[in-house]
Amino acid sequence: MQERHTEQDYRALLIADTPIIDVRAPIEFEQGAMPAAINLPLMNNDERAAVGTCYKQQGSDAALALG
Repeated sequence: MQERHTEQDYRALLIADTPIIDVRAPIEFEQGAMPAAINLPLMNNDERAAVGTCYKQQGSDAALALG
């Protein structure tokens, strides 16, 4: 089972200026990110849009198969 993190956990990371890896697409990262976050996206903006459209039109299984 995954451990749940609290607001205090994130606050401690920010205070310590801990680098955070943000795997969201660049367009999402540009809209807002944690201070000291580094963007290493799993998908580019076009891939993210294609997966999102596929999810809306065909469902989660098709979107997972796509990317």
